[in-house]
Amino acid sequence: FLMRLHSCGLLTEGGNGLSECHCANASVLLYSLVQTAVANNLEPFDYLKYLLTALPKLGRHYKPEALDQFLPWNLTEKIKPLK
Repeated sequence: FLMRLHSCGLLTEGGNGLSECHCANASVLLYSLVQTAVANNLEPFDYLKYLLTALPKLGRHYKPEALDQFLPWNLTEKIKPLK
């Protein structure tokens, strides 16, 4: 997710030159994450907050399997459920 935001230009310095396409792509990614949280009965804000704080700790080089721990069904103990 963060790599996609970076490639869309949202995490670059100055980020003022975003095209509508880039903003639409970022919106779709964000909406997808929110709906994934809801579909798995997780509080969306807490899910996003967790992802945005924990994913950068993986660093730049990691094995794809390392992302399994961030799948919503693996986070039911760490993130509160929807009310």
